[in-house]
Amino acid sequence: MDPLLTAAAAGLRSKAESLDILANNLANANTGGFKADLERFTRYTGEGAESDPAFGLNSPNWIPDMDRHWIDFTEGVAERTGRNLDLAIEGKGFFSVAGPQGKLYTRNGNFETRPDGTLVTGQGYAVLDATGTAIKVDPTRELQITSTGAIFQQGEQVATIPLYETDGQDGVSKFGLNYFSWSKPARPLGEVTIRQGSLEGANVSAAQSAVRLVTIMRQFESLQRAVSMSAEMNRRSVEEVARVTG
Repeated sequence: MDPLLTAAAAGLRSKAESLDILANNLANANTGGFKADLERFTRYTGEGAESDPAFGLNSPNWIPDMDRHWIDFTEGVAERTGRNLDLAIEGKGFFSVAGPQGKLYTRNGNFETRPDGTLVTGQGYAVLDATGTAIKVDPTRELQITSTGAIFQQGEQVATIPLYETDGQDGVSKFGLNYFSWSKPARPLGEVTIRQGSLEGANVSAAQSAVRLVTIMRQFESLQRAVSMSAEMNRRSVEEVARVTG
């Protein structure tokens, strides 16, 4: 197969995947606690590549390939809301909640209370304390939450919201828009900073995304021209062979 066509086609596929990721990031630019996805590219090495005499030069065994995307956990900008059940994490850490298939972690602190006083997320997942038990408060009383996560009602501490982290991104996967599941054990943080009455926004910059969109589209157009050039070269080769042998 034509090495130029192979590399260009692989590049087009990778750029199409980049556009999908970028579109998803932009669609969630207003989702609280959303963390952007970024792509990571590598080179796919075909079978028998090492036995190819051209291996290491311009061999068609090497083509661009998106290894996988990774999650950008950069902290988003916290905005003041004034609502007592809105919590923003300053620095490291994730809230722990009871997901439909087990524990999930999130930085979106837009919480509510059920009629029975259970503290839940907007999707109805119960917020968990350090023992893994759903946190409950008196829904008829005002509450104050300190920077360390301690919940007070009428001057008495009724619960504490812990924060967790994990090592690296291996085993971290997204669940929904702003939840994460971890295959590695969660590690509780000793020092935490929680801001009551604020919410962390998405870490997606619309301006940077627009610039990146233009860059990807230009690269896409260049690869399309390469495909057209390869097709034209192949057509001329066939015509020349026919003319010589005719």
